[in-house]
Amino acid sequence: MVERFPVRVAAVALGVLLLSASLARAEVVEEIVAWVNGDIITKSQLDEEEKALTEEAYQRFSGTELDDQLKQAREGLLRQMIDRRILVDRASRMYDLKKMGDGLVDEFWSKQNIAEDQRDRMLAQAGFTRETLRERLIEQAAPDYVIHAEVSNRVSVGENEVQAYFEAHKEQFRKPVEFTVREIVLMADTPEAKARRRDEAQKVRDRAAADGADFAAIAKEVSEAGTKESGGLLGPLKKGELNVTLEKEALDLPVGAVSPVIETPYGFHIIKIESRTGGEEPTLDGVHDQVQAYLQNQKFIETLNAFLKKARDEADWHVNPKYQDRLH
Repeated sequence: MVERFPVRVAAVALGVLLLSASLARAEVVEEIVAWVNGDIITKSQLDEEEKALTEEAYQRFSGTELDDQLKQAREGLLRQMIDRRILVDRASRMYDLKKMGDGLVDEFWSKQNIAEDQRDRMLAQAGFTRETLRERLIEQAAPDYVIHAEVSNRVSVGENEVQAYFEAHKEQFRKPVEFTVREIVLMADTPEAKARRRDEAQKVRDRAAADGADFAAIAKEVSEAGTKESGGLLGPLKKGELNVTLEKEALDLPVGAVSPVIETPYGFHIIKIESRTGGEEPTLDGVHDQVQAYLQNQKFIETLNAFLKKARDEADWHVNPKYQDRLH
């Protein structure tokens, strides 16, 4: 889990910040979607944020994943906007917002390649003033300052928790087995054909298993499978991707070993184990950081949800009945 520190809004590109410029300057009387601690969320503000999220989703996703992202964004947006207003109000009681704003503005401009004498003109073109820029930066950053103080700083995972989770879920951390083999196949799909070719198959196997034998060259010479031209190469494969009988040999034989002749319904196989990885018993040392990060993230989510519920319960907010279906 990435630790949840306050967002450094000044690093955000100016175009992204100003995309929702109308949110900070709407003065026209219009439909109110929600009231939050004396502040309001208007329909145009909701529409603007939904538009920004939609454009971002179209840039990052496609197909069914895009459909899912758009659905999730729309369903969660109003709740997020309400939570943001609640957290900004909470931040005003925890921090000196003027001082915070001064720092955010200085950091913002330090990241932009815009000369001092060009800033006011650029802001005016976007419908901003220096003060509304400050307000926008505070609105974006203050919630994360609050969450850092009230949630991130209070989340910790002890070594005993890491140990207990690992012992209870050890198999989750076992790396899957992957293996590569080479094969020689002699086709024989009837009892008569098998009887005729059994000795031939054994001789090929003995030749391939001899010291110094080049299994790949022999496969190219005598194999009757589609892998002949590649020297019988198969893989890398995972468990379940090979014929059950062949896979048992592939998982049991030492790397570098040549199997006995293996009879299948359509002929005789001889395989050589080229490589095999995974399947080792996991150790806590090997996955400690992974387990700790997972538990830290789970605790963060649980603590954040509880904190946001408490913050909502303590705030004065309500939603226009017309938009109740947007409140998920």
